[in-house]
Amino acid sequence: MENDDGVEHVLDCFTGGGGSLQAHRILDRFGYRWRTACCIEWDEYAGRVLRRRMREGATDAAPIWDDASTFDPKPWDGIVTGCVAGFPCQPFSLSGRREADEDKRNMWPDVARILRGIGSIRWCLLENVGGLCSLDYFGEILSDLEAIGFDAIWQTRE
Repeated sequence: MENDDGVEHVLDCFTGGGGSLQAHRILDRFGYRWRTACCIEWDEYAGRVLRRRMREGATDAAPIWDDASTFDPKPWDGIVTGCVAGFPCQPFSLSGRREADEDKRNMWPDVARILRGIGSIRWCLLENVGGLCSLDYFGEILSDLEAIGFDAIWQTRE
């Protein structure tokens, strides 16, 4: 599904300094027509880097929401057709406590809420650490995705 302008509009969650937005530009060269509709980034420094990259034209200009937990998905339904989310990895990382859903930094529930709230999203690309796959919580994420209506394909690298 494309919008009226023939371009897929993407919500980019946990954008950081905009690496995924720069990837959109690279993909555009290969015929994938995406544009960033909105970013969600809580980190102040990353937000400054992101705004600078937008001003310089290195990435698409888009509004930046500063907290995934307060993001209202409803206004984006019918606009956004894809979602990219590199939700925080600290709750799942082998180098951390691996507290998953007991870790206050676990933002998966907000990603799931956002995906449920934007009915026009047809695909999502999720990124996290390989340690996530070795936790029971990974099964919960897969169950959430299935309940939302997605089929999941995953890959890990060692």
